[in-house]
Amino acid sequence: MTNLDDLKGLLHRGEKEKAYELIKEDKGITAEILINEGIIFGIIGDYKLSISYFEFAVKIAEDDKIKEGARKKLAVIYNNRGIAYCKSNKLEKAIEDFNKAIESNPEDPEAYNIRGNAYRKSNKHEKAIDDYNKAIERNPNFAGAYNNRGLAYYNLNKHERAIDDYNKATELNPIFAMPYYNRGLAYGKLNKHENAIDDYTRAIELNPEDHEAYYDRGLTYFKLKQYEETIDDCTNAIALNPEDHEAYNNRGNAYYKLNKPEEAIEDYDKAIELNPKYAGAYSNRGSVYCGLRRNEEAIDDYNKAIALNPNLAVAYLNRGVTLVQTNEELDKAIDDFKHARDLFEGNDKERMPGFVEWAKARKELNMKNWDSFRERMNEAKEIFEKTNDSLSLSFAASINFSYLDEKLDNALNIPEPIEALKQIEKALKNPPEVEGLTDPERTIFGARILSFAILSAFISSVGGIDENTDLRMVKTKLAELLKDSREVEDAFESVGFAKGKTTIVDIQEIISAIKEEIGIIEYSPNKKQKALEILNR
Repeated sequence: MTNLDDLKGLLHRGEKEKAYELIKEDKGITAEILINEGIIFGIIGDYKLSISYFEFAVKIAEDDKIKEGARKKLAVIYNNRGIAYCKSNKLEKAIEDFNKAIESNPEDPEAYNIRGNAYRKSNKHEKAIDDYNKAIERNPNFAGAYNNRGLAYYNLNKHERAIDDYNKATELNPIFAMPYYNRGLAYGKLNKHENAIDDYTRAIELNPEDHEAYYDRGLTYFKLKQYEETIDDCTNAIALNPEDHEAYNNRGNAYYKLNKPEEAIEDYDKAIELNPKYAGAYSNRGSVYCGLRRNEEAIDDYNKAIALNPNLAVAYLNRGVTLVQTNEELDKAIDDFKHARDLFEGNDKERMPGFVEWAKARKELNMKNWDSFRERMNEAKEIFEKTNDSLSLSFAASINFSYLDEKLDNALNIPEPIEALKQIEKALKNPPEVEGLTDPERTIFGARILSFAILSAFISSVGGIDENTDLRMVKTKLAELLKDSREVEDAFESVGFAKGKTTIVDIQEIISAIKEEIGIIEYSPNKKQKALEILNR
């Protein structure tokens, strides 16, 4: 009798024909022996050897029942090797093995089911569905096949069809966690977020170790603005999978929404530590820095995000917004908005021309081209009105405020200080409403109004000096104005608005100089005349 070790040696060396000749000549080697050998090597994962033994068993078996049994076991081995190929992402080889499994056992529903999975992973979703059908035809109670067919429909954006299949899967097997989770994803695509949460919750009850269910439920809570719940679910997802950089990122987003910027930054830092090429985390951290007026750090993060992902539209948008808010590099901001427009789709794409007009309007404002500024801002406002964006309210407020700003600017250009004072006071009597303004615009405009009020009070104080004036009261008043002007400067500083700061610094310098010259006025033969000289300077 042929030694089985010798037979194994021949097969390992690839001498399959010689091995078969030995088997045919040795009547002591039966189909049953070969089947047992095939089973053993299949268990230890030596699929090549296992397949050879089963193929030999089919060839030499004289009993049809034994032959059919060998074919079915051969199909199992092909299926197992195909699954191993799938896990290694060798999908073409996997499909070849599943084909052979089906040839060996055409009525096995599991073979069609797992081949369908391989087709789905290969983005051949129609072929996958054709297999999830054959599997169901052979076993109408096959919950797994319904679940997997649902996944194929989901990938084809046929979410209602997918939900029908997930419904059937949960009906057939109520404790099968996966279709609940998958149905939650489909409900999310249909914006049925409450239904999605119910399904994720059921999936978690059935499988408490499923970190993806926690993660996706957290995302859904975020969409519903339930940020505390988002944090809880992301925390659970992280506990189950500490390497999940996306969970850290999304928890950071929730902290940011809850106005906890330091916690948000800490999570974005961790996400970046886990995945240094995670462009989204850089972009999100940049938004937090921007909100904290740490504009240089924000720009740096947006730059990194764009370097990692040149197609990340939101990074271009946010970098452009930061540049406009700081009133610097406005041409670069315009380029960023245009680039974002090319990358965005849908409503976001339609908004982008509004941001372009906003940046162009800011350029006109810097040159005090008031009519051009209002024209640009009005175009931006109309664009945002069409897209139902609340920025339209902010831009309307900016347009209204520009009329006051123009009057005040014109007043400052009047050579006669007393006349300038009258015009400033007249303009400030009815300041426009700034309802709808977003930060930092509200801060900027509020600081502008206060700066002109300081100028008005300054001119009034100095202009009111005569021979009988108690200069100690004037000194006290000027000290108060200096303090106020510093507060205005701090307001501009808080939003990083460099252009606005310059005007306030000039006011501070004027008031500081006047405080020094009041002493000179005190000893002047004509205090009134000396004060007017100072005003004229």
